[in-house]
Amino acid sequence: MGYVIVRLVDDDGNVRSTHKCRRPKLREYRELRNSLEEITREATNKQQELNDLQKQMNEKDADLDALNEKLSEALDWLAERSVPWIRDAFQRLADNPLPEDEGEWPPFLVAQEIPLQMVRHWRSVPLGSGRAGTNSPSANG
Repeated sequence: MGYVIVRLVDDDGNVRSTHKCRRPKLREYRELRNSLEEITREATNKQQELNDLQKQMNEKDADLDALNEKLSEALDWLAERSVPWIRDAFQRLADNPLPEDEGEWPPFLVAQEIPLQMVRHWRSVPLGSGRAGTNSPSANG
């Protein structure tokens, strides 16, 4: 209950390795959740940048090549931020950490929504004592 399991397969579809993340303890959960909240705040700022870039692209005299490059960089940023978070979660919680080379990871694993889905999954199973305030960032004291 509460596990996140990733199976890496070879080109023939055979399972090469299995990585099973246990449910985090409350302290681990808070640390991972707080780290994800920081990424989310930064992503909100990036989203504003993307909105601004889209407005600039609609202008008549826009330098589309330069704006497309900035747009691409902003989109890549989000995927790049999820890799360290996922690596940290699996190093802390998995029976078999993911390979160091993320090039061996399945592409879905670095999708920006995966860390949020993992946290939501862990929240769907019991956490700690259930005492009021144990899930708020201010409870880290």
